Amino acid sequence: MVQDTNTALDRLGSFFPMERETGWDGPMDVRREDERFVVQMDVPGVDPGAVDVSVEDGYLTVRAERSSQREDKDEGWVVRERSHHAVVRRLALDDSVDVDAITADLTDGVLTLTLPLAAGAKPRKVSVAISEGKERELGAGSESRHHHLGDVLRRWKKKVA
Repeated sequence: MVQDTNTALDRLGSFFPMERETGWDGPMDVRREDERFVVQMDVPGVDPGAVDVSVEDGYLTVRAERSSQREDKDEGWVVRERSHHAVVRRLALDDSVDVDAITADLTDGVLTLTLPLAAGAKPRKVSVAISEGKERELGAGSESRHHHLGDVLRRWKKKVA
C-alpha cells in the first residue's frame, strides 16, 4: 500500500496521505494497476536535474525545485508571482512495494513514478480441490463468479428478514 502523509484525504481516512513543505502543491494522482502503483505529479517548469526521488525508512520522498529567471532589478514590476518554489512530497510505503524496482520518468512536466508490487503482494491463483478429487484453479473457466460484498450482504439481509 502507498500512503501519502498530510492531505485532506489522509484526514478522511484515505490511504493516500501526503506531506508538503512549501506553498507549491505539485498536484499528484495515484492509481493501482495490476502489479504496481503509478504515481503522477505535475512539476511544470522543473529541470530534470532539480528533481530528487529517494526511498528511506519506509518513505518515498520527492523533492522538486523550480526557479524563475528573475533579474535582480525591481524596476517596473507590477505583479511578480513567478519565483523560486520547492515542493517535498512523502509517500509512506509498506512491504507490498518492491522499493528496489521503483522507477521515475519526467516528461512534459509530469513526473511518473512506477512502484511495482513485491512478489508476496502480487495476486495469485489458488487451487481448489473438487469433491471428485479433481483440482481446478479458482477463477478459471466460465463457472467462476465475482461477488461484490455489498450484493452478498444485501442477499443475506433478505434471507434473514
